[in-house]
Amino acid sequence: MVNSALSLAPQPPIELQFSADDRPAQICERVATYALREAGAIGSRRFFAAVAVALGRASQGPAALEAGGALAQELARHVREPWVRDGIDRGLDLFHTCIDETGRRCVAALVAEYFGWREPPDRFFHRVGSVLAGRDATDLVRLSFVTSGYARTPKPASDELRLLAAVPAPDRASQVRESAVAMQPGWQSSWERRLTVIAFVGEPRRERLRSATEIPSLGSDHLIGSLARAQFGQLAEPDACEVPLVGRPVLWFPPEVDHDVRRLHLLLASAIA
Repeated sequence: MVNSALSLAPQPPIELQFSADDRPAQICERVATYALREAGAIGSRRFFAAVAVALGRASQGPAALEAGGALAQELARHVREPWVRDGIDRGLDLFHTCIDETGRRCVAALVAEYFGWREPPDRFFHRVGSVLAGRDATDLVRLSFVTSGYARTPKPASDELRLLAAVPAPDRASQVRESAVAMQPGWQSSWERRLTVIAFVGEPRRERLRSATEIPSLGSDHLIGSLARAQFGQLAEPDACEVPLVGRPVLWFPPEVDHDVRRLHLLLASAIA
């Protein structure tokens, strides 16, 4: 009965059909090499398909694979140019770090932006890549909400100090909205404090505006740290806050990061719909 079951099992590829003379080390090496090659091929097909979708050439599904093939064929004519050669190289490296489909869409949106401009990856590309690398959907949605909170504010005034702070939720309605956001897997809710973009102007400093993100501060420190390391802001010192704030300062937004934070928001918004 066992032999009958084995006879019905799928056969390995010809190059992985071994003989009695093959040593265990050779078998392991050949299987590993084959598996890595197959995984790379599948990853490459998914990469081009995802970028094609991000470029608006197809929707998700079987059509995306065809559009990805057409995109690859088009890029082949320019493969020696840095915007294609380096875009594929850096893009694939980043794509392989993705944990789930949300991450792959975000990376594809980033690569598509540079393909559209025919520009090679630059410093902004690598800064965004460091924020996206290894993030799952929960983290990326949180980041999207944070950057959306910033993007809803006007351009900073010349004398403005703008920061992201963990402040108490003002009312029960905000708690209800937060509970809706918290339906995602792995979400850790905190109704005590949420991340809010606040701007202060004048002397003495007074609050000019605030934009709530609906994101609990609890469990967000690693994301704030990634934004700071990628130079989308500067970590705030809780004990040296120079503005009147009820809450905890988290991240300062210097005026020079305004454009880049808004650009990061557009990228995340286009990928997380």
